[in-house]
Amino acid sequence: SEYLGSKINWESDMKASSYMYEAKNVSGVMGRHSEVKVVFSGDEASTNGSVITLPSVNDHHEMSEVDVKVARGYVDHEAAHVKWTDREVWKKLMYDRKGKPDIGVFHATLNALEDVRIEGKLLAQYAGSRDNLDAVADAVGTELKDSLKGQSLADLSAREIGALAATWYGR
Repeated sequence: SEYLGSKINWESDMKASSYMYEAKNVSGVMGRHSEVKVVFSGDEASTNGSVITLPSVNDHHEMSEVDVKVARGYVDHEAAHVKWTDREVWKKLMYDRKGKPDIGVFHATLNALEDVRIEGKLLAQYAGSRDNLDAVADAVGTELKDSLKGQSLADLSAREIGALAATWYGR
């Protein structure tokens, strides 16, 4: 596997503490902002442009190759937001819709379209991120499938699946 241009040797699993150290360094380098802070909290990944929040991990846990690819996919994706999402424009778009009845759909759709845009830029610059982003997409897809508890995607409304569909289409 290639990770930001360096070859990774998968002879053994990676300790989560090693991944956490790596994530903090890669986020700043990739996002071209060495002052970017990385925290591990909760079960979602996000950024506000100066802090990247990644899902928490037990630092003594042995991460499998798939676990590492998914985790690196979150790092790659959020660092790409830091690098290419215009935070001032983003804040204005979010604020202008505040209080509107469709706010959730609007935010989800806008975020999906921005994800497609920044991931395209990421892959153009760091082709090695493809495996990581694909691993995240697979993990999110599996999580969605499991949450449906037998219900078909066809049964979901465009409102429920639209943003996710835009992201998948963009890939």
